[in-house]
Amino acid sequence: FAIKTSYGSSSQPKIGLLVRRVSGSWDDIYPVDTSGTRPIIALNEMNRQVIVMYTRTESGGSIKYRIASIDDLQFGSRKTLISGSLNNVQSTKQNFLDELIAIAATTSSGSKRQMITISFAP
Repeated sequence: FAIKTSYGSSSQPKIGLLVRRVSGSWDDIYPVDTSGTRPIIALNEMNRQVIVMYTRTESGGSIKYRIASIDDLQFGSRKTLISGSLNNVQSTKQNFLDELIAIAATTSSGSKRQMITISFAP
């Protein structure tokens, strides 16, 4: 599960990943970023990748993402997925292979949406 915490310190994760093992036990939080809001997760089992996408700030902003290997869940550098004054990134719920569609809403009072197809080649 991609989660937003209520931690207020810049040394603690605001965005994290929770993992429940087959045995029913939960791992400690895997930190993704120290700021952000409304995270979602995408899984590429074939390439053994997990991608967390989220809005950069709580008041809206660019949609960011970070990628980690399923094997160690150590997230790489923050990258911009969609630039602009956006919020509420959404995507498909099933596993993906090499391309993924993401959509986000503008933070203005209009109902504009921006959509992007992204390629995550191994």
